[in-house]
Amino acid sequence: MKTRTLGAQGLTTSAIGYGSMGISVAYGAADADGGTAAIRRAHDLGITMIDTAEMYGWGENEKIVGRAVAPFRDEVVIATKFGFTAPDLGVNSRPDHIREVVENSLKYLGVDYIDVLYQHRVDPDVPIEDVAGTVKEFVDA
Repeated sequence: MKTRTLGAQGLTTSAIGYGSMGISVAYGAADADGGTAAIRRAHDLGITMIDTAEMYGWGENEKIVGRAVAPFRDEVVIATKFGFTAPDLGVNSRPDHIREVVENSLKYLGVDYIDVLYQHRVDPDVPIEDVAGTVKEFVDA
């Protein structure tokens, strides 16, 4: 599997990632067992980037991803996103909401850290500097 280096911190991941949205939403009924098996097979094939988001089942997807990668957590890069609100799919990237999402994601994933955190949708009501500054809090933690 080819790899890529993300950013300037030296984080390396597979060039192809596994997007987990379909485990919980968008393509029919949720399938936790099938999703777990797919993530583990992807890992067996060299995939080390696993992507999820707060809005993929409002925590349910992250729980599945967390359980699926638990046996090899240190071998994968977990990426998750913030920015939507439930149930209306409005946007909210205010600093307090980002912090709430991160705390929830850590709990749902069952991890001590998130490797990649990014904004799912731009919030026109929040300056990007405020968003970036809040995300940086977690990098510096």
